[in-house]
Amino acid sequence: MAGALEPSSVYNHAAAIENPWGWAAIHATFIAMASAVGMANWKLNELARHRAENYYKRLYEGELAVVQRLEEVDRVKGELVAAVSHEFRTPLTVILGLARTMADPVTSGRVDVADFAGRIHRQGRRLELLVENLMQAERPIEVGGSCDAGPAVDAGIQVARRGSEQAITDVEVTVAADQRIALSPFGANVVISNLVSNAVKFADPGTTVEVSVHPLQTGGTVVAVSNHGPEVPPQLSAKIFEPFVQGDSSNTRAADGIGLGLHLVHRIVTANGGHVTVTSLGGVTTFSVWLPPPREHVLTGVVQLDPSEASPTAN
Repeated sequence: MAGALEPSSVYNHAAAIENPWGWAAIHATFIAMASAVGMANWKLNELARHRAENYYKRLYEGELAVVQRLEEVDRVKGELVAAVSHEFRTPLTVILGLARTMADPVTSGRVDVADFAGRIHRQGRRLELLVENLMQAERPIEVGGSCDAGPAVDAGIQVARRGSEQAITDVEVTVAADQRIALSPFGANVVISNLVSNAVKFADPGTTVEVSVHPLQTGGTVVAVSNHGPEVPPQLSAKIFEPFVQGDSSNTRAADGIGLGLHLVHRIVTANGGHVTVTSLGGVTTFSVWLPPPREHVLTGVVQLDPSEASPTAN
């Protein structure tokens, strides 16, 4: 505007002074082009900055995930070493102590050999089951198959009985007639024996562990194992199926085990299309295994059970 009103104060050559509006338009065009170039350069810089930020963010998140994974591996390794060393030390101490007593000429004549031999056998069986659980945790899960519920429950209870120092005598079993479950005999044995062992481990003395198998309206099956004892804390329920997780991880805990039993139950059941739930109310804790229908199952004479009523004994 100044160049148009007073050309000589802005321009220093005759052509511009004679045609100030034309030269003003030329200058405005150059300024607009320079501004456009500046805006484009700013936009490109912003895009490059955002790309760099996103790249470094992804790089940081990737490195953080690796660090967290390494920390988790280190945590699991530490828990494994602590649990295994504790669980192996107890039966080994008992076995060595009993064997030393039997071998001592002074005390050997006063011991009940049959009783000592039975105790050594139970502790050896306990070690064997610990090793089997460790090996099973690394094996591929067997998927498919089905078996009769009654014999599977009986076999699972017998396995739990052989691996426990506690007397498993008060187990109440309720199995629907001709009921089949969508697990192989081996998978059912691992699932039921670990659930029963866990229930007996935390049951109050003198109480009954209850095992039930009932059909669902969908054709599937629910296997429920209940015990009367300490309730499972809510914070533990969320991670109870993770490996090496225990309610009490101290070296002075009363319950034995390395925290793999429930993890194995969860792995086997989910691999076969089912899921596991835990409810703990009013001093009764129930682990319920919800399984799909066996492939050969025919939908007849079933009853309807809801997850909120996983076991008649849970209420």
